[in-house]
Amino acid sequence: ERSPEAPATTRRVGPSLLAKIVVDKCANAMPLHRQRQELARLGLEITDKTFDSYWAYTLDTLEPIAIATQAEAFARPIVGADDTHLKTLDRAAKSGVTRGRLWCFVGTEGGVDSDEIVAYGYARNWSATEIREWFSNIDGMVQCDAYAGYATEIEDPDGGEPFVAVPDERRLGCSIHVRSKFHAVLLAKDKRAAVPMKHFADLYAIEAECKERRLSAEERGDVRRARSMPILDEFDRWVDTVHPRLLPKSPLRVATEYATNQRVFLRRCFEDGRFEIDNGRTERAIRPFAVGRRNFLFTGSVRGGERLAIAY
Repeated sequence: ERSPEAPATTRRVGPSLLAKIVVDKCANAMPLHRQRQELARLGLEITDKTFDSYWAYTLDTLEPIAIATQAEAFARPIVGADDTHLKTLDRAAKSGVTRGRLWCFVGTEGGVDSDEIVAYGYARNWSATEIREWFSNIDGMVQCDAYAGYATEIEDPDGGEPFVAVPDERRLGCSIHVRSKFHAVLLAKDKRAAVPMKHFADLYAIEAECKERRLSAEERGDVRRARSMPILDEFDRWVDTVHPRLLPKSPLRVATEYATNQRVFLRRCFEDGRFEIDNGRTERAIRPFAVGRRNFLFTGSVRGGERLAIAY
């Protein structure tokens, strides 16, 4: 029994618990309420409001580091970009939920085994205006998918020139996305897609060989020009031959049209050994969130989405 003279104690948490909250949320995809329940079973009772304040305090403290990381990623000569949805509670919305986006950026110098700077950001929706601030700070090449917002002209609120997030001359395509369209056709039992699938298999075999031999960016570029470009030429000829014969809404027509629209950007990937032929590094970086969100389904607010991006 505590003596009357003993001062009252105030329970405080240290950095180890705050770090655990962030790691469990991002690496283990544990919602905050499940973490609180786990700690309660261990004897540490924390109210919902207090636990939420721990999360908010931690991410607000880390925000300057996240901003600096994002700036360093954007400063790299090659930046991969990708996004995925994140439902956000919004009382103003008719359904009470809006479809926010979690964005991932991977900056690199290019070449085999070059280091990567990974950053994240939250956008309230999928409109091009939401990404203006980020992409206006990227001067290098951008590797991305076919999201229309990249090429949409955005009006300058200050009356300046319209802004395009990813100008055509700085855009790199992605073999994964082009290949996936033909893979879906093959799964639908259309054997014609076996032809482009073989082309992509050959292209990726060459890439694997380059990495196994640990070729420099210059050497990899030479190999691509000598061996990969002829395969890509053959693929393009096949697409141009087949495309006009297809029904407008057939799955194969969708695949060939996508390949045609992405042709310039995809071929550019093979012209320089610094570039990867797909945006796989960004896909891999955003995958932990895309898998983990099944456990928490939504974020409670726009600021909650921003804090989640900071945490990742």
